[in-house]
Amino acid sequence: MARLFPRLVLCVFIVPLAGSELVINVQPNVISPEITPQLVINCSITNNQVQHLDVIRSLTLSRYNETIKWFDELIALDSLTQNLKQFVRFKYSQISFGNWYITLTLPNPTQFDARIYRCNADGATSEGTNISSYAKKAVEYETNSTALIEEIRRIKKDENKCSLKKDDLSDIKQRWRVYFSESSKTIKERIEPLTLKCTFQIFTPDENETSRLQSLYILHETNGVVANINKDQAVITTIQGGNFENAQGEISGNKSKESYLQVTWSNLKHSDAGKYFLLNEMITIEVVSPTLDDLMEVVQKLVTQVDENKESLKDVKQNIQVIKVDLNTKEQNNLSTSFMQVNTHINKGRTMSYPPRKSCRDVNSTDERVVVTLTSGLNVMCDTKTDGGGWIIFQRRINGSVDFYRGWKEYRDGFGDYNIGEFYLGNENIFNLISTGQYNLRIDLKYKNNAFFAQYSSFKILSEKEKYKLNIGNYSGNAGDSFSKHNNSLFTTFDRDNDENSYNCAVKYTGAWWYHSGCHSCNLNGKWGSSDYGKGVNWYTISTFDLSVSFAEMKIREI
Repeated sequence: MARLFPRLVLCVFIVPLAGSELVINVQPNVISPEITPQLVINCSITNNQVQHLDVIRSLTLSRYNETIKWFDELIALDSLTQNLKQFVRFKYSQISFGNWYITLTLPNPTQFDARIYRCNADGATSEGTNISSYAKKAVEYETNSTALIEEIRRIKKDENKCSLKKDDLSDIKQRWRVYFSESSKTIKERIEPLTLKCTFQIFTPDENETSRLQSLYILHETNGVVANINKDQAVITTIQGGNFENAQGEISGNKSKESYLQVTWSNLKHSDAGKYFLLNEMITIEVVSPTLDDLMEVVQKLVTQVDENKESLKDVKQNIQVIKVDLNTKEQNNLSTSFMQVNTHINKGRTMSYPPRKSCRDVNSTDERVVVTLTSGLNVMCDTKTDGGGWIIFQRRINGSVDFYRGWKEYRDGFGDYNIGEFYLGNENIFNLISTGQYNLRIDLKYKNNAFFAQYSSFKILSEKEKYKLNIGNYSGNAGDSFSKHNNSLFTTFDRDNDENSYNCAVKYTGAWWYHSGCHSCNLNGKWGSSDYGKGVNWYTISTFDLSVSFAEMKIREI
């Protein structure tokens, strides 16, 4: 019985071999259903050098495919640029890499993962001759049937997986217990924080046991690892920016002291909802939209802060606007008078009032951009000055304050805030606008404070049934033609993979777009600051060296 315990809580240590060589290590090298928590494959070069290779260009991890009788490439690392390419998507996988190594972690491996894995280093000799070096390691699969394993299988099929109770294993000598808890199963979006805590307890320690707990991790079903801790190391989290509040944990070497991992973060989005896993435990978290009463309560607290400290007015405005970002689909006209007074006090500018107009061509204003209501009832932002005006702006990015990593429904219906200045009008709204006429497209960009534009003689997207397929005409302008390569592409979001790539380009590049087979030649809905050279979004043809534009505005005008 004691031999089963290490596989349940195994943590992997990579031990460099003597000398300089290519190494592939798998832990464990034998996996079993239900009891192997993770399979870790590490491909590495010790001492940054491989025998016979004076220049190392790339490192590739692959595994044997029995059907084609050869190896499928999984991950490739460019050793010179440190760019990583992932050719195969694994559900719940975790990838880490650095100088001369790639590590792939597969939670809850199955018989399908029991393969031969190969690590390949490509480079050249001092004479310039291209040469490769490789190492292979096999992972075996075995099925065991013991009382403990059968009981674990039974528990995994049980709907209540939040904790193991003592009575659950009454027929077996119980030696360890895992507790997985949450602050609440239902979290109000962007308002309430979430705390997850896992505790590992050994209460009947085996004196002959040679392995102790080495790591704990919390895994989200789509976002991957949220937090993990290894023995004698600090907690590592993947929670981004100001959302992170607190993380703590300890892997205890004391038999009488519990090991634990706890993480708290705020400003949760709908994409944070779903299932969270720890070993054999699971918690389901629901993220719900706050009510107007919830919003008013937050606003009143912010108003109190303003009264106490006038200098905090700017921060309060930002907090209110963040809360408003994902409430744009609500009937905001029903907000109470007190909230509207607070909002008016904070926003220095005012939206001008116009009678309903058929299009932005009917709007005359001294302001460059105004928000009007069309006769259809749709509120749009009009560009009244550029190239004679008359443009309906359907996408705008200026500072990254609005999250553009959203699902199909939000991109269909639209999101963002005209007051903030960042928004997406919605594919269904765009389709309805252009379905009765002919429109051209203009994309205005700013790169290092210089203005650029790309204009297309026609613009059309098809219906939702046709996955909002893109059709654009001929290019003109000074920004370079990065968008034409996306012509005839379907729209893809992280929850609707319509691109022709082997993986979901929206997930890989953190933004919905008309991705082509190579993913993208420009990506104005991508993650803000995704360029290695600056804050902004990608438009490749302005410069070979810096791909990040700090302003992007997509607009249409009836011909």
